[in-house]
Amino acid sequence: MGISKACINLNDDVQIAILEMGARKKGDIKELMEIVSPQYGILTGFAPQHLETFETMDNVVEEKSLVLEVPICAYANDNLDAISTNGKIKRIGKEIEISNVTQDSTGLSFDFRYKEINLKLHSKILGEHNAYNMALAIACALDLGVDSDCIVRQVEEIKPLPHRQELIINAKGVKIIDDSYNINLSGVISAMNTLKSFSGRKWVTAFGIVEGGEREEELNFLLGKEIGKVADYAIIVGVKYRDPIVRGIKESGNTKIYCVKDLDECKQIYVQELEAGDNLLLLANLPKQYLL
Repeated sequence: MGISKACINLNDDVQIAILEMGARKKGDIKELMEIVSPQYGILTGFAPQHLETFETMDNVVEEKSLVLEVPICAYANDNLDAISTNGKIKRIGKEIEISNVTQDSTGLSFDFRYKEINLKLHSKILGEHNAYNMALAIACALDLGVDSDCIVRQVEEIKPLPHRQELIINAKGVKIIDDSYNINLSGVISAMNTLKSFSGRKWVTAFGIVEGGEREEELNFLLGKEIGKVADYAIIVGVKYRDPIVRGIKESGNTKIYCVKDLDECKQIYVQELEAGDNLLLLANLPKQYLL
């Protein structure tokens, strides 16, 4: 519905329309591609998400790969071994080069090269994966004729989207990395790397990975393992995914674990325990039905 409304609102003044396609089941991307008929496509990767409705990763790969079936050019990450290569697809690690990716609390820096164009870039956005996402968009922008100096300026000025590794510093002096919009294992790994790059005590609040289908327990165990590698303290909210997350944390680290039933109890821990200079990563604020 969102894409349909966006397309209806396009007028003759619009030169380039950028539309995001999401999917929860087979057929979703196919339908959107028929509505939009895009000339260019960007595919950032695959993650074991919505397996309850997709059923298998093969279905995820097959459906989302349809984004690359465009008439002019497509851009993809270099880890997409499950899809076939043709001359229309430009990949990171091949035609698109990215190097020297670093991040801290000020954002991301990285070097970019495409078609003999070399750029040094900095963005206020957090998450190392976003350097690769931006590289795909930059390559597409260059092919569309956007000036490289303009690209450098725009990358510097991009503001983080709400709840996607959004950095907030509260009145107490706690740095909060709000990554609560959505959650999958790839995103968790990126968010944990971001937290790792910050100095100070490291806290994580986790609710669990949902719609994992038959892999749901495994995915939440792996979530716990990633938390245990980095966090000094972990707050696990709700009971539905608690046990596999806790097992994963205990297997990979010495993280102190708090288990609470809801956000009210979680907030009490924030008030009592968090100090200036601490860092708090929020992983997905789930609706109540997912916590019970």
